[in-house]
This record gives sequence, structure tokens and C-alpha cells, in this order.
Amino acid sequence: MDSLSNTVVEKKVIGLEEHVTLLSQNSIFGHCLSILRDKKCSGRDKRNAVRFLFPHIAMMALAKLKTQPKEIDTGVAMTTVYEVIQEIVVVEILRAGNTPAHAIVTALDLVSGLKVHVSTMWEKRNEESLIPTMLCKDIPIVKGGMYLIIDPMKSTGGSMDEALTAIFELLKANGVAWQSCDFATVTLMETPRAVLRTYKHVTEPKQFSAVLDGGPNQVGFIVPGGGDLGDELVKP
Repeated sequence: MDSLSNTVVEKKVIGLEEHVTLLSQNSIFGHCLSILRDKKCSGRDKRNAVRFLFPHIAMMALAKLKTQPKEIDTGVAMTTVYEVIQEIVVVEILRAGNTPAHAIVTALDLVSGLKVHVSTMWEKRNEESLIPTMLCKDIPIVKGGMYLIIDPMKSTGGSMDEALTAIFELLKANGVAWQSCDFATVTLMETPRAVLRTYKHVTEPKQFSAVLDGGPNQVGFIVPGGGDLGDELVKP
């Protein structure tokens, strides 16, 4: 079973405590990570692990959505509750299927009253230079929205950087100040290099991940990571 304890130690050593929030140590989370790391596990098992983990990571990112008070009658007494008023924009960097975003949106759809927008960004990374290229983007413009950008693996941080920049430029072009919005990144695995690159982006996103690994290596893979997880997720 994969343990999250080593990643917490590494996070403290390299001083990233204020830049990324990791899933708490949990035996089931660790078990899911072991499935994602093991090249012998089936694509079906890996997809199910992703479906389980991503909503938990996303809920950390959505923990402080803007709310407003409301007086209600419980049938026993009057009380004050708080309803979410901030719209959520889920933006997925698509690599191999939309399993992560689908898992998050499925969980959010269970909660009545939430307003959730879903969008996809297609990016292709040059395997030699590791530089991403934007192929398509269609992102809702929501003033004051919470933009949740999903990328299963952040190796160099290049794809996330380009995605954040694209959203920033679209908001600016439509007369929406990015400061009115909130930004959060949601990943399964990432490297210190990716964390620091995202941290420096002008949109000042909060970062949330299941685990912080090493790397990237000479071919851009996270170490130990989950191999070529994008390809693994579409296998039987």
C-alpha cells in the first residue's frame, strides 16, 4: 500500500507548505495511489481509482466557496444556514479521456442549488521540448467564479501554466478582472518544479494534489509517478 507520509516529509524539506495542499494521510487514498502507480493494474482499476480520488481533492479546493446566510425553518426551530452563491467553472486539460472532470461533476451534481459550468482544453505536449501547444479552448466567462483547473499529472507545469494564461487572457478580453475570480488547480501527482511554476502565475492559484513526487526525469515523467497514466487510463 502506498503511503502519503514520505510526500509530507518532502514537502516540508523543500519548503512548499504554503504552495500546495495534499490529501491527508488515509489508508484508502494510499491504496488508490498504489493502483495508479502499479503498471500491472488494469485500466479499469486505474479509472475507478481516479473516480474515487478526484472528488476528494476537488472538495479541498472548493472548501471556501463564497456563501450567503439564509434563515430557514427546520420544523423544530428557526436557524441560519449558509448557501453557496459562487459559480464553479470546471476546466479540464484533456489528455486521455475525461474521467477526472466527470467524477468531480458527478459528485457536484448530487448537491442541489450549485451552478457548475464544464469546459475542456485540448493541449498537446512536444515530447522532445516538453512545451505544450493549445489545440482548442472554450471556457465560460464567469465574473466572480471559482475556476477549477484539472490536470491529472503536473510534471513541468507547462500545460497548467498555458491553461491559466488562456483563462486570464479570455477574462481580460471580456472585461472581467481576474482578481474578481478564484483559481485552483487539482491534480493527482506533481513535482516541486511544477508546484513552483504554478505558484508564480499571475492568477495566484491555490494548488491541491493527492501526492507530491520527484522529477521530472530527462523525458518529462514524474518519479515515481504513475508511468504514462494518460495512456493507462484508456486501456481495458
